[in-house]
Amino acid sequence: MDSNKADSANSAKPYNTIAREYPSQLESETAMFGDLERFLEDNGIEGDMARDIKLCVSEAFNNAVIHGNGLVSSKSVRLTLSANMEEFVADILDEGKDGLINIESRKKPNALDEGGRGVNLIYERSSDVKLSTETNGGLSIRLVFDRVKKKRNITQDIGVALSSVLVPISQEENMNITKNQSGNVTILNMTGRLDLASGASLKEKVQQEFESGNVKIHLNLSKVDFINSSGLGALVSLMKETRLKHGRMTMSNLAAYVAEIFEITQLSHIFEIYESEESAIASYDTVTPVQ
Repeated sequence: MDSNKADSANSAKPYNTIAREYPSQLESETAMFGDLERFLEDNGIEGDMARDIKLCVSEAFNNAVIHGNGLVSSKSVRLTLSANMEEFVADILDEGKDGLINIESRKKPNALDEGGRGVNLIYERSSDVKLSTETNGGLSIRLVFDRVKKKRNITQDIGVALSSVLVPISQEENMNITKNQSGNVTILNMTGRLDLASGASLKEKVQQEFESGNVKIHLNLSKVDFINSSGLGALVSLMKETRLKHGRMTMSNLAAYVAEIFEITQLSHIFEIYESEESAIASYDTVTPVQ
């Protein structure tokens, strides 16, 4: 596959291109994000376009690491990024077997499933997606993003509480989580992106609260600029575990882009999402935890 060209009519335009290979381990996601963010910045791609690219590339990358290569570190994932003024193209290639069959056979997830949303997000947010099987049996995913297309308008009528501020894309490698207390409600303030690695950190942090007897958890997402299906899966897992402990978990202050991802995946109807931290905390005095 020629990664320096997209299959569209403007393929004659010159592309800036980089290619990287990563071992199939969870830690590779952070390295991949670093390379991707630098490439986007170097090519003047920002805002919602950059967020969509980060979302879809991370979904395809994690699929390659976890499902394609089965977290076998000796197997690599090859990522090729190309961009000109009209489009951005990402090629993700794993070393698995029967990848195309496996990805096409996946069922649509139920509301409380912790995984399975990545493929749908890729198709929802990319301009074009091409799946193919390489001669070695690995799955190749090509993602194309039209840079000429008019930017989407994000409105506040999509059924969830939105923050009025669009959060700038974070360049931080990991999420920062700080804690404060309001009565018997533990408030976790999150900063950065919520993905595979930071989702695991969040689950560990909340588990520590459970072990201390704190089962009323509020997550303030005002400074979360990015979330993918791995981050969503971590939140679903925490919500289910909180309910098993007869506790309660709320969220507030979702940035517009993050709220839109909740709406696309229909999780906005599953979580208790409030416009502000204050309104969420006040609700603990009047709402009975889900049994």
